[in-house]
Amino acid sequence: MIKTIILLIVIAILGTFIYLKLQVSGDPNSTFNQSTRYTLGKHPWLRTIFSLRSFGDARAEFFSGSGPIIIEWFKPQTEDMDFSGVLDKFSQAVAGYTGREVKVTRSGSVDDSTLAIANLAVYKLNASVKESGGGSALLVFFTSDYSPRGNNELSATYEETGMVIALTAHKKFAQDYSQDLNTYLLSSLSHEFGHQIGLSHNTDPKCIMSLHAGIDGKPLESYGRTTPQDFCQVEKEQIANLKLQFGN
Repeated sequence: MIKTIILLIVIAILGTFIYLKLQVSGDPNSTFNQSTRYTLGKHPWLRTIFSLRSFGDARAEFFSGSGPIIIEWFKPQTEDMDFSGVLDKFSQAVAGYTGREVKVTRSGSVDDSTLAIANLAVYKLNASVKESGGGSALLVFFTSDYSPRGNNELSATYEETGMVIALTAHKKFAQDYSQDLNTYLLSSLSHEFGHQIGLSHNTDPKCIMSLHAGIDGKPLESYGRTTPQDFCQVEKEQIANLKLQFGN
């Protein structure tokens, strides 16, 4: 009798696992993938089991996780730029929108050459998240360049908790247009963080989540406008709704 019960439990667990895996890989517009997926994603171990490694999958953890959010960042070995100013502003923005404490720590260096996004897992994180008692990691890879990278693309999301920033492309913007490098970096960091908490692209060049860096891939300065440093009102309302849905 006991063996039968155990067998039935194993079958039920296996069946549930198969069902959820099929749902994860199924229609992205299904009820599961628009809601339940992100509830499961609150727990890092469930994201691992069900391969929830797309941007937005950790949105519930960012809004309701315990402990601080640790921004762990990397830079090229020979890059001597000081990133403390832009990361300080970025950490303040993350804290404001999530309502959580945010800490910044450098994890190490990446190669100076073009990095393949698919290979970023080889860079080891430090122990700060574990030491913080259940904190959440937000990874920032400053790279000279990365691949694949589309035309006019300045940055990209990395799995469900990270982002990659192309420094060479950003420096070219700063050379060709009026605003300083940190202005463009902060805009890109915020854009990628928007994806990680569940925001999609829009077509308004005044908004952080604009599909393009500006208009036709050019900074807004060339059109008499300013590169946004914060989410626009529509995006702020979207973030507030996501926080209500997935927060504590």
